[in-house]
Amino acid sequence: MKGYDNTGGNRARGKRFQLALKRALDEYSDDRVARGQALNVIAMDLVREALLGQQWAIQEIANRLDGKPAQTTLLGNDDESQSLRLGIIDLVRPQLPVP
Repeated sequence: MKGYDNTGGNRARGKRFQLALKRALDEYSDDRVARGQALNVIAMDLVREALLGQQWAIQEIANRLDGKPAQTTLLGNDDESQSLRLGIIDLVRPQLPVP
């Protein structure tokens, strides 16, 4: 359920950090970066690294544009053929007993 968090408020802390990070990106400036342009400069640097052949940068761009590939787990050992398993975990809110 949207907004439900049983981890002691990690979602709220993450949201606060996200807002603080956005604010910092908006307000940052120096001799290379005009105010409000930090995220654009970071993106340009990432693209530059990808074009220079940096695999980590290429992977980051691919993950941001296409999404990360689904994680798979191979089961078995060298003596038997391996099976491919793809699992989906559904998180549900626990049902509390009605008094």
